[in-house]
Amino acid sequence: QLLQISKGDKAFVNKMLTLFIQLAEQNTIDLQKELADKNILQLNKLAHKLKPSIDQMGIKILYDTIREIEKFSLETGSFTHLTSLVDQV
Repeated sequence: QLLQISKGDKAFVNKMLTLFIQLAEQNTIDLQKELADKNILQLNKLAHKLKPSIDQMGIKILYDTIREIEKFSLETGSFTHLTSLVDQV
């Protein structure tokens, strides 16, 4: 998808990949922090924020995982399962 959007501009692709890596690193740190604090609402928001980047980068292995975190509720799911989801990201 990124190659299509860039129309083959490798510099643009490299810039976008670098930006994605930087944001993803910080967001995964934030996910771990919010998980440790059991702040489910903030985890939902972070997952929502990450979802477009994961989709655009074509990271299909995280497609369902990030959506599950985005909609997760302790009323219907277990904290152990949420921990597993965050670990996958």
